[in-house]
Amino acid sequence: MCAISHDFYEENYAGHGRIEQRQCWVINPHEYTNCFSELKKWAGLKGLIMVKTKREITDKTTEEIRFFITSCEPQAKSLLQAVRKHWQVENALHWTLDVTFRKDESRIRKEASPENYAVIRHIALNLIRKNTSIDLA
Repeated sequence: MCAISHDFYEENYAGHGRIEQRQCWVINPHEYTNCFSELKKWAGLKGLIMVKTKREITDKTTEEIRFFITSCEPQAKSLLQAVRKHWQVENALHWTLDVTFRKDESRIRKEASPENYAVIRHIALNLIRKNTSIDLA
């Protein structure tokens, strides 16, 4: 068993009817080649990340643990912020696709059609966003 030093960062948020706690642990696997010998195969790997999220909404509590790899410096605070920004972008994209194109109501199911229509939706959304002649706000 290896004792592993790590960087840690935690942030807490209360608002909009919920309490959230986010914790991030990051290690530099190259400091522990005897424990992580297989990771030598990952060119540019600088960190292994574990993010634990706890959400309390009224009387319901959920916990989630996710793991990531990174080629960035193993600094927990900046990596936790990067993980959060990634999910904000993902959530905004999926919400926009669902609301604008009613993606969740689509009955397109055969063969490569779902993937093809997903590409078309993304192209259309990018064209709409780049159109400066109308105000989307």
